[in-house]
Amino acid sequence: ELLKNAAGLAAVTEAAITLSKASREDLESSALSLTSVMNQFSLSHDQAARTMNVLAAGATAGAATIADTSESMKNFGSVAAGANVSLEESVALVQVLSKFALKGAEAGTKLRGSLIRLQESGMGYASGQFQINDALVEARSKLDKLSTAKEKDAFITKMFGLENVTTGRILLNNVDLFNQYTGQVTGTTEAIKQAEINS
Repeated sequence: ELLKNAAGLAAVTEAAITLSKASREDLESSALSLTSVMNQFSLSHDQAARTMNVLAAGATAGAATIADTSESMKNFGSVAAGANVSLEESVALVQVLSKFALKGAEAGTKLRGSLIRLQESGMGYASGQFQINDALVEARSKLDKLSTAKEKDAFITKMFGLENVTTGRILLNNVDLFNQYTGQVTGTTEAIKQAEINS
């Protein structure tokens, strides 16, 4: 698609070069990270700078590198996009898991399963469309109303499934951190700043 659009190719190339300088990764890795994330969210070339800055800001805010985030998005990005979860929120979710040493493809697989289970439960639809923050807040509120540890364990297992219990606990216990990371990666020019510093 980009080969048919000189301006689009230039914009994505420039963003990949900046991302490479910001992350100190080689150009090929940066280009692959950038374009694979853009493809997962069906973003056009005019969103290259936004994507580059969100990825760089995520790496600065959390423990997952740009390459880690890109690997996570391969397993999670298209499901997130289909569930009305923004690029910024998705990067924030990846960074929340990275704090607990869940990174790369594993984090993406766990997030994909957890997101699908939240949607299946009917959580997060108060506005009529699924909202990840609303789903986490709603699930956390229901969890807090339970009195015994046994009831809470059963709720989390039923909500997220056995394979995603750990991820479910992390997400429900870190809603504030998710919101903090979302704020830190939104509307940023972090890649440009880091590229200038490294240059």
